Amino acid sequence: MNYIRRYSAVLALGCSTLAIVSPAMAEQSMQDQGASADSGAIVVTARRKEERLMDVPAAISVINAETLMAKGITSPTQLTQAIPSLQQSSSGFGNSTPHFLIRGQRQQLEFMQSDQSVGVYIDEVVVPRQQGLNASLFDIANVQVLKGPQGTLFGKNQTGGAILFTSQTPQNDFGGYGSITIGDYQARKVEGAINIPITDDLQIRLAGQINRRDGYMHNISDDRYYGDTHTDGWRVSVHYAPGGAPIENWLIVAGSTQKELGALSKQFASTIGLPGVGTSGLFTLFGSPEGDALYTAAIRAQAASFGRWESGGVSPYQLPNGDNVDIKNFSVTNKTELHINDDMTLRNIFGYRYLESYQSANIGGVAGFHFIPGTTATNASASRLVLPVGPNGVPQPAGNIVCGPQSGYNCLAVGFYSFNYVEQRQISEELNLLGSMMDGKLDYILGGYYFREHGVQITSNFVPISHAPRIGIPQNEPANQSTAIFGQLTWHPVSTISVTAGLRQTWDKRETNARTVTSLRDYFPWSGGIIDADGVDATCALQDSPTTTLPNNTPGNPDNCLLSATAKFKKLTYTASVDWHPTPDTLVYAVTRKGYRSGGFNHSATLQSATNPTVLTPFNPETVTDYEVGFKSNWRFDNGMRAGLNVAAYYNKYKDIQRALTTLVGSKSVTANAANATIKGVEVEARFEPTPFLELTGYYSYIKPKFKSFIVPDNGLYRDAGDYTQSKFSGVSAHSGGATLRMHEDLPDDNGTLSASVDYYGQSGTYLQDNNWDAVTQTHLAAEFVPGYWVLGANIAWQNVMGKPFDASFNVRNLANKRYITGGVDGSTSRIGTLAYFIGEPRMFTFNLTYRF
Repeated sequence: MNYIRRYSAVLALGCSTLAIVSPAMAEQSMQDQGASADSGAIVVTARRKEERLMDVPAAISVINAETLMAKGITSPTQLTQAIPSLQQSSSGFGNSTPHFLIRGQRQQLEFMQSDQSVGVYIDEVVVPRQQGLNASLFDIANVQVLKGPQGTLFGKNQTGGAILFTSQTPQNDFGGYGSITIGDYQARKVEGAINIPITDDLQIRLAGQINRRDGYMHNISDDRYYGDTHTDGWRVSVHYAPGGAPIENWLIVAGSTQKELGALSKQFASTIGLPGVGTSGLFTLFGSPEGDALYTAAIRAQAASFGRWESGGVSPYQLPNGDNVDIKNFSVTNKTELHINDDMTLRNIFGYRYLESYQSANIGGVAGFHFIPGTTATNASASRLVLPVGPNGVPQPAGNIVCGPQSGYNCLAVGFYSFNYVEQRQISEELNLLGSMMDGKLDYILGGYYFREHGVQITSNFVPISHAPRIGIPQNEPANQSTAIFGQLTWHPVSTISVTAGLRQTWDKRETNARTVTSLRDYFPWSGGIIDADGVDATCALQDSPTTTLPNNTPGNPDNCLLSATAKFKKLTYTASVDWHPTPDTLVYAVTRKGYRSGGFNHSATLQSATNPTVLTPFNPETVTDYEVGFKSNWRFDNGMRAGLNVAAYYNKYKDIQRALTTLVGSKSVTANAANATIKGVEVEARFEPTPFLELTGYYSYIKPKFKSFIVPDNGLYRDAGDYTQSKFSGVSAHSGGATLRMHEDLPDDNGTLSASVDYYGQSGTYLQDNNWDAVTQTHLAAEFVPGYWVLGANIAWQNVMGKPFDASFNVRNLANKRYITGGVDGSTSRIGTLAYFIGEPRMFTFNLTYRF
């Protein structure tokens, strides 16, 4: 019974340790990397070939399938609680479209005209539009996170890093698994895979997942629970290697759907009424300061009455079934390798993806206000409100009555109601030749890359009165193309030293076909094209410019309301590194890289004129040049003790940074090249196994970004022009990290292995948007700050239950039931009057049973 005493001691030690650990510390996954002192089992593909993690001169984190299950990680957004320097912020539609950050670089807008700073790849094919990614995390072999610019080898150029999802491949043996998960919030998930060897040359693997969970945010307006999970996914993988032929082929066909009642934002009473929040131009419909004050008091009273995971308001753009997320993905990947000889391989990777995504959100976080019949945008006033009067004569919002076309009421929608529709198709083709020469002293890879995507994107902005105003609806049919050639050489002058140099030339082309219409009524989603709203012809809202003449800019002629333009960009990027292996399990390296993110056009802008050229004026590319030094090592001691340590320090020069700003006319989100900056940082990953049954792992990440220049010009285009050089980077936590304490023990008589772990993740505070500096008071805007948070998790698992091929586990996330903010939307500077937040998941537990065969 020694193992019982060990478990008790370890769990007690873990609880005590985690209670006093600094909130800047969090969890990491070096147990995956340190399965053995030589790290021989850990293979990565960061340089487009399989090699030991210990041999790659760059910071990389790897998580395998076992760790994903042990930590209860079921969506990509939860990876932030396991990987240093990887952070995530909710988009305006919550986590259904993840926004990843690596080393302080992030994607702010999810428009097809904007490339992301952090590239996402599934089975080596880029996923530039990440809607529906949450439905893809099943039957995964591992997840690799590459940090720093990817300027030479990896698909499209990225400035921040890349996340590589690798699915399980077909094997020669028959087998598979079936898994059932249940939990609170009506959680239920079924996942499984079967591996079928048809012949010695042909193998097939079938995998799928059905995942359901009720929501945790209660909406008092419609008495429903938002933030649920409803995803389905499937994958068919085929491996064919004809005997005697030097060729192998992998074909992967996959699809997924995500149909959810997604994110529900929340306002806090303490922030309502701050300058620009709750007193915006939206409220001038009342026509008097007294009306504005009355309205603000009513919003504050409702927000104060909500519970911890409670909010209000329903988007007029929800689907007919009440959901606000409907995403479909389909993909085909084909990878072929021709082994020309023992030292040379020709590889081709082809990818096709189709995406259709509709998302809507109420970002106001409170319910609307009813008006007497006949109220319009021109006659709305406080005297026409139909509201119950609360304490001290303060009118209350509509409460549990839906504000919008579903209700049939005229009403004022509080805040920012928005939707985003995307239909996208892409193809990619990568051909490379890799091998070695000079008796293995020189490794090389040469290749070319082609990518093209096109589609339709339609985005709405806020709706003040649901049945009256004309609403600008930006529509675009963009086409993006990227072509590149690249080459990289690695020279080994001696067995312990390697020198690497690589170049890549990229050419990007952006096409925009922009339409902006107005309509008289709210409506449900469509399949693209110009929309007639309730039988009323759409009206062109684009204006002529000196360089562009619209064919017919008059009401009733939406088919002629079209602006088209093309822009081209190109950049030469590079990688150079030197590394030294003083021992096989120790690596010291230095690397410098240049990454590039293409420019594009502003999709969401609705006006085009001489003073407001937001549609046809492109924003320029941004570049990052980084310098990184690092150290990796694993140790095994004579007494069986093992340890590992990875340290990386970096310095980035960041130029022509693409930042999201707001237009003066129309309050639209647009991208501008607004700043130059530097980013400094340090990452530490550590693992310590003092005994064969005890593991201690942890990581810490420090990021210090600093604008060198951030001036918004006063040119009539952008709202709130000024000098924001003192602003903080939005969405970036300076400190993040965590720790895991795990114990495992083999039970007597081959009855399996019992394990238990506790883990901790924490991060410091962030800011919602970049222009968070007040030049008048010389302080950062308090309303922009989002506090840091920490969460605890725990897992108990029994592998090979009673010697049978069953695994059972119990997992708890957010053990202390902390309420924390994962992101938000600040509409105060755009005069929308909304400062809303997305709340992280409360405590949730799941029980999993897996059968392997």
